[in-house]
Amino acid sequence: MNGSFVNGTWSYATGAACTSDVGDMALYEQLNFNGTKVDSKYQGFTGVPRDLDAIISSYFCATCSGTWTFIWGQVLAAPSGTTWTSPPAGCVNEDNAIFRVCVETKTVTL
Repeated sequence: MNGSFVNGTWSYATGAACTSDVGDMALYEQLNFNGTKVDSKYQGFTGVPRDLDAIISSYFCATCSGTWTFIWGQVLAAPSGTTWTSPPAGCVNEDNAIFRVCVETKTVTL
């Protein structure tokens, strides 16, 4: 901000939003600072079909300049009796297309 680094709390989130219920979903997010994992959160399968879910984390840094890497992951279970078709970029289908696994990584240097 005005040539200065903004220090404080980083908030980051991952989630999935589908047009209809999927069998279940698991979510993971991780924050690395200068090559070291500083925060992560995991939400496993709940056993409840739903069309959306998300988790949010936050991490405080007194000095935030450096290299940040954000890693997000989602595992979606196909609705009962169905399988996934062609996966979008960043995703693969696993276990005979019963699960769709998606991962995204973003690195930012401040």
